[in-house]
Amino acid sequence: MLKNTVEILCEANKAVGYGHLNRSMNLYKYLNSIGIKTTIRGLDNKTTKLLPKVNTTNKLSKLLIVDVKNNTKEILQKARKKNQLTVTFDYFGNYPPDYNIIIFPHKKAYSRIKSFIGLEYTIIKKEFLKSKNRIKKKINQYSYCNWRWRQKKYFI
Repeated sequence: MLKNTVEILCEANKAVGYGHLNRSMNLYKYLNSIGIKTTIRGLDNKTTKLLPKVNTTNKLSKLLIVDVKNNTKEILQKARKKNQLTVTFDYFGNYPPDYNIIIFPHKKAYSRIKSFIGLEYTIIKKEFLKSKNRIKKKINQYSYCNWRWRQKKYFI
């Protein structure tokens, strides 16, 4: 049996921002809190320095969650050779992961097994869920902005 059941690979820097890191950290904390052995690592040394110190092993995980903007195709190809199941967030490349989770499909999304598309797949911190009205208002604002962008081809 594989020692780590889930491994999360994320990226954070000035060029791509820190959203990937935040989303990955929330997912990492949640999976560990429900008893799923999960590790997290950075795509590069700068990202790794922002992550908590975790014990990693050289053993493969059953599932690789890829939350990066750069080098995604190469990462997916290596994972496929190792028979790892892959999940990506907002990936629009031509080399399909097994599963693809997309909040707003502004391009065609590919996956080998299934794509999950829509706001209901957003990873939200527990603290935000305590204030449902505030979140509902933000989601409505977000949806309206995306609707306007699709209609008028510009951001508001």
